[in-house]
Amino acid sequence: MAEDEATDSSDDTTDDQPDDQQEEEFKPPSKEEWEKVRQRLKRANEEAAKNRKELAAQLRKEQSDDDAVKEREAATSKWQRTAVTNAAVAELQGAGYTKAQAKRLARVIDLSNVDIDDDGEIDLEDEIEQLAKDFPPDKGVTRGAGARVTTGRGRSDDGPADDVDSKFAKNLLRQGGFR
Repeated sequence: MAEDEATDSSDDTTDDQPDDQQEEEFKPPSKEEWEKVRQRLKRANEEAAKNRKELAAQLRKEQSDDDAVKEREAATSKWQRTAVTNAAVAELQGAGYTKAQAKRLARVIDLSNVDIDDDGEIDLEDEIEQLAKDFPPDKGVTRGAGARVTTGRGRSDDGPADDVDSKFAKNLLRQGGFR
């Protein structure tokens, strides 16, 4: 029974607590208070909706600005690549390379190392010097005429002055037995 009294005494302490620690009874707001709260909530919701719309518009604008910047960079990159390649070909030809060699060597140049001034001038001196060291131009080498190629199409009676129509007519006559 001593144990029962101990548990009973613990229950009694909760009932003996002061009124400020006990739960207060819910008291509904008056109609005026309720209307004020609803009006504040309505204004807060309207402001939040306005802020969401502004944020969405700003994000769309930033995204379109980013897209425009990317398009401009891509167009500029393409233009710069073409301009640098053409300038490299011209400078390589000036350094003694043939046009075909210059075109091939221009592909080797690292475009990220090339500087383009504000005036549009392209500085390729270092790259051209390095290419000249790595791949010296063939100076004094001349190519001879290639071997003469015959197709075997013509006959000995077809001279170089014969055009296609006359060759066709001669072939038809030959095939018809009217030589």
